Amino acid sequence: MVLEISGLTKCYENHPIFQNLNLFVEKGEMVVLLGASGVGKTTLLRLIAGLEPVDQGSIKINGKLVNNIPSSKRGIGMMFQDLGLFPHMDVFSNIAFGLRTKKEMKVNIHNRVDELLSMLQLEGYGNRNVNQLSGGEMQRVALARALAPYPAILLLDEPLGSLDRPLRDILQDQIRLLLKDLNITVLYVTHDRDEAFVVADQIAFVDNKRIVQIGTSMDVYNNPKYASVAKLLGFKNILKGKFIHKEDDNLIFQTQIGDIFVKNLKGTDMIKNSMDSKLYIDSSGIKILDIRNSSDQNTFIAKIRDIRFKGDYNEIVLKISGYEIFARIPICEQRSYINIGNIVGVKIDSKGVRVFSDL
Repeated sequence: MVLEISGLTKCYENHPIFQNLNLFVEKGEMVVLLGASGVGKTTLLRLIAGLEPVDQGSIKINGKLVNNIPSSKRGIGMMFQDLGLFPHMDVFSNIAFGLRTKKEMKVNIHNRVDELLSMLQLEGYGNRNVNQLSGGEMQRVALARALAPYPAILLLDEPLGSLDRPLRDILQDQIRLLLKDLNITVLYVTHDRDEAFVVADQIAFVDNKRIVQIGTSMDVYNNPKYASVAKLLGFKNILKGKFIHKEDDNLIFQTQIGDIFVKNLKGTDMIKNSMDSKLYIDSSGIKILDIRNSSDQNTFIAKIRDIRFKGDYNEIVLKISGYEIFARIPICEQRSYINIGNIVGVKIDSKGVRVFSDL
């Protein structure tokens, strides 16, 4: 185990940022930290790097407790969103900075910098001023500088956040392949779900002062434990719900848009009357009906607010009892009554509803 974080607590002015946070990362594993703004993702990187003191708990790197070891002795490489390249140095000197700080031999420094320039497709860039580089080239120089001293762990804090989408897509693929080839252990912060899916071996969701779920992209997408995780994964149609009662094989929840019947629910024995929950309605499990044929269980009256073309399907924005719901309708299922401003019936598939407990 390269990184072991146990019982980590950190407070600012008596306000807890983390309480009893645990995280374990294997050699060569790329773990993405995903969470809303302000939950402490960058703070966690700073704690691991030794840039902030730990209040309680332990951080171990390669089995060694590092709580009281200075940042320069932890074997950490770090790359921030603003990159922090030195404008008065050329590309070579920027990359060599960490090696020179460690007083490596000149021949070793030259060999390592040349190796990284080649690895990151920057051959011939060594003498260039960093201000002459494009955004993508700057990102690669910053990554090379972080990799140069052979870090035990690489910490990347939104490394592609300042780039436009096409360049970000290219670089995230390149970074993933490069770092896997190097078998380096990585902790990677991003707000971008799609970037996390591409880069991560595992995604760790930060919320409520701890890591609430960790798993592969497929595992967490198919089985989010909490509504906060579902939101970070891009799920829409998350409603507040209160369990009312059970009727046959249905659980009935009171929500903002009316009562919703739920079938095939795992863990129904844990749900009690009046329990507050969050309900997720799968947008592909919503059918839009002619209002004349809409008098059934889980059927509501709605107004079509907008229709958004998404390629092979339309996203229909519906207003039900003052609340917006999104439906995903394949182009081949488009009907004449599905038009902006129309009043329609909306049928929710009870098997397409998931229930989350609140954190």
